[in-house]
Amino acid sequence: MSVRRHAHRSSPRATSPMAARVASRLAVLVIAAAAAAIQPAAAQQKPAAAAAAKAPPPPAAASEARRDIEQAERYLNSFRRLQSHFVQVAPDGATSEGTFYLSRPGRLRVEYDPPVDQLIVANGSQLVHYDRKLDQPSYIPLSQTPAGLLTRETFDFDDPLLEFGGYTREAGAFSITVRDAENPDLGSLSLIFTDNPVALRQWVVTDPQRGVTRVTLSNVRLDPTLSRDLFVFNRFDRSTK
Repeated sequence: MSVRRHAHRSSPRATSPMAARVASRLAVLVIAAAAAAIQPAAAQQKPAAAAAAKAPPPPAAASEARRDIEQAERYLNSFRRLQSHFVQVAPDGATSEGTFYLSRPGRLRVEYDPPVDQLIVANGSQLVHYDRKLDQPSYIPLSQTPAGLLTRETFDFDDPLLEFGGYTREAGAFSITVRDAENPDLGSLSLIFTDNPVALRQWVVTDPQRGVTRVTLSNVRLDPTLSRDLFVFNRFDRSTK
């Protein structure tokens, strides 16, 4: 499998303030240090110069990167559903925790523990961000948030719809960063995996305003039985646990 950068860009899409807030709160999958947001205009102006300025990695490092990326792909494609406890650190340093549910393709739920009175539900086409205190739901197309990357039916890091944003490795862990190739202005998603065995343990979402949200997973269960009702927004459902 080859690792490549996709030079094509479509015209940047305006990102709504609500989409930015949800992307920030969402940092539901995300993952060694936060990836810096890329300025789309700058990337359009000098893609070749940026590539030329970076020396190619040594063959051993490139081989290790290919191996890790292929292992991450196999792991992500080995399950359809996931349930996990999470701890989230927001861009302002505030911490929260709760339960994360994923059902691919297109569905996720982020259930925060008190005192955070927020709920996030993706139903296959829309992401709903619900503030229970205000009794105010906000609806955003799933494709306009980093959650769209998380809920893909299958993961293929060579997919032309994904832009490879970088790979790093530290002792016992490695990180892969991706963006939506057609809408890089929506932010980036970095997935952080542990070694032996390979498993997703953290992700980092960098939103369009360069805000970074980090989510760390624990007590991960793969392919649990999940009710379809989890992924249907119900403003009267106070908790599913």
